[in-house]
Amino acid sequence: MSPKPASQIPETAALRCVAVVRQRTRAVDEQDREQRRLSILNAAEKLFAKSPDNDISVAQVAELAGLAKGTIYLYFESKEVLLLSLHERRVQAFFFELLTALDAQAVFGFEQMAAIVRRHMTEEPLYMALGAVAMRFMDRQTAPAALKQLSDQIAAWMLEAGAKLEQKVSSLAPGQGVRLLLHGYAQIVGLWHLLAVPSAVPSKVAASVVPPAALAARQALGPLNYADEAEYALAQLWTSALAATKQTLSTKKVSPT
Repeated sequence: MSPKPASQIPETAALRCVAVVRQRTRAVDEQDREQRRLSILNAAEKLFAKSPDNDISVAQVAELAGLAKGTIYLYFESKEVLLLSLHERRVQAFFFELLTALDAQAVFGFEQMAAIVRRHMTEEPLYMALGAVAMRFMDRQTAPAALKQLSDQIAAWMLEAGAKLEQKVSSLAPGQGVRLLLHGYAQIVGLWHLLAVPSAVPSKVAASVVPPAALAARQALGPLNYADEAEYALAQLWTSALAATKQTLSTKKVSPT
């Protein structure tokens, strides 16, 4: 008598028990892996924040995380990928709060946007410092696969937030929400390079991300608060953008004579 195919063998209590145990083991393994990944990121971020030149080594991260150096490479293929993952975590936190606010709040305008920007970007020094690292990697074509993945993810978050913003601000035409967010982001980053870099980050880093003319211009401007100036610029952008879209809508409503 030939044996029955596996699909026709009745499932016993013992087999079901083994399946459950394996499933739970996989779940525990995944949780342990994610916890270890987070501990590596936390260690790297702590070192990055304390480093005079915003430069860290995998060996330092491993020591602080209490892991072997080789273990780090099981989670991040290089130091560059690790630093990009740190930046992605910061960007993700920003967009998570923005998208949550757009979903939860009945009214969303500049005041709500400015508060989120301050919490995550202009008053959080690591956001821009890690962003500068990402820009250096982009210029040097370092870790191109990780850079593309990060860029694609940011674009997806930006598009989603832009679409939700258009639902909250009726005067914004389709496509204007993401444009407003994109231009605002560019302003904030640009002002950081001009105002914050010379005093907030090491000279070696400043020289690598800011043109000499911009550094000279910054010195000529005198003392300015980056967070305040960024919020002022963002307010002007939002006021101008909303006024322009309202004017366009009003013009479209007027019948030609």
